[in-house]
Amino acid sequence: MHLLIILHNSYKIHEVDHIDKFIKAELPNPNIHPQLYERVKSFMIHNPCGLLNPASPCMVDGKCSKQYPKDYQQATEFNRSGWPLYQRSENGSSFIQNQIEIDNRWVVPYNPFLLMKFNAHINVEACCSIHAIKYLYKYIHKGHDSALIRLQQNGTTMYDEIQNYVDTRYVSSCEATYRIQSQKLLDRSHVIQRLPVHLPDEQSVVFAAGQEEMALARAAIRKTKLIGWFELNQINSTARSLKYAEVPHFFTWSQSNHCWNSRQNHHSSLTRLYVVSPRHAERFALRLLLLNVKGATSFEFLRTFNGILYPSFQEAARKRGLLSSDEEIEECLQEAVAIETPKICDPFLHICLFLMEQKFCRMQTTFG
Repeated sequence: MHLLIILHNSYKIHEVDHIDKFIKAELPNPNIHPQLYERVKSFMIHNPCGLLNPASPCMVDGKCSKQYPKDYQQATEFNRSGWPLYQRSENGSSFIQNQIEIDNRWVVPYNPFLLMKFNAHINVEACCSIHAIKYLYKYIHKGHDSALIRLQQNGTTMYDEIQNYVDTRYVSSCEATYRIQSQKLLDRSHVIQRLPVHLPDEQSVVFAAGQEEMALARAAIRKTKLIGWFELNQINSTARSLKYAEVPHFFTWSQSNHCWNSRQNHHSSLTRLYVVSPRHAERFALRLLLLNVKGATSFEFLRTFNGILYPSFQEAARKRGLLSSDEEIEECLQEAVAIETPKICDPFLHICLFLMEQKFCRMQTTFG
């Protein structure tokens, strides 16, 4: 098992003395700590390699992949390129193993308390550089253990992708125990729902070349989450009290039936409406309406305010006061700054053009 422990800021290792307090890379004094000395000899010694044992599993291109034996180190030092350089005193402390003299250069870093408590090999390292942290995160998230083998029959390699996967799959003892006990191997704290924002009959349709008609036929019977929300509000009184972004908190989307169903569990759900640029004026106004109007049953419902059906989403949003000030524009720019948009000048330019277009349209309406 590879375990990465991230300490609270007040407990993080910032000084060399902290490393020496928790991590050792030397043989203990056999007279003062005889039991610890025996356990270090049994569990925390890197098997001799290099010229002493060229066939060692750690050897790669004639060198030890773990860089043993280490150099003597009079005091612990931080190392920006990897693990710290632990203290390995040249104090003459050694013992004989398989007719080879083992000294502090062959000791694997350990924590005395953990070694005494668990009586097992536990390599403890201090992650003081980004390289070490990336290495451990890669190990933790690399997935299940697996082994790759080659099958031959009468000297001929047999390749069957499916059978190869079955034959080479390796389940470790830890994973096997978890599966037998029906414990969760993976979990997540929140479900993220992305909600589409599209104008009437302008939902996205994905198709392969030559299958355009089939894709259109499928799109005609497949409802989007937005259309499904309209239909849900027509039959469910609870849904009519919710905004579009609030629906996934109480309902789940069925991919097979393309409809919203009442949520049976209590998983936390985060929602996000797809971002719409202000230069797409109608769809931008539609997104504003979806964020503020509850219980809409159709696109016409969104364009209706105080009993009047307006010809566009922009006009409906303006009558509701959603486009009557610069508040939305300011929020748009603040959001762009918050997410550190590399080209913040682009949305600023689109906003300027959008405002000029609005002003021109008002002038046309006023003066004909």
